[in-house]
Amino acid sequence: MYDIHPDGESLGLEPRYINADKTLERRRMTESWSWRPGEALRRIRLGPYGVSSSRARGEGWTARAYPEADLVTLTADAGVTITLTVYYPFRLAWVGRSLFVSSAESGLLLFRDLADELDALCRAA
Repeated sequence: MYDIHPDGESLGLEPRYINADKTLERRRMTESWSWRPGEALRRIRLGPYGVSSSRARGEGWTARAYPEADLVTLTADAGVTITLTVYYPFRLAWVGRSLFVSSAESGLLLFRDLADELDALCRAA
């Protein structure tokens, strides 16, 4: 699994692809699962970016990492979404107005004061 996260009264399960020789392979998945205690797994059809490995909310923005698509989406409370290209993003965390992105290949990236820049883009649009 890339991620397990609460989704109302269920758990969202974001899978990774494992090939026949039991090694992980970068492949964009088309389905994830939802599980509720006492019920069977339910398949969830995914969007074009595949599974997400992390989500973080802060400063009026929700960031989601899509490792197989090499993208981080940033969605404002007002509904505007901005896409950031990051090679193999894995985990996310807001610290104040800055976003930290842990890349599975490139280490830890800091987008200092990113919320300020995003807010300015929204005001200019």
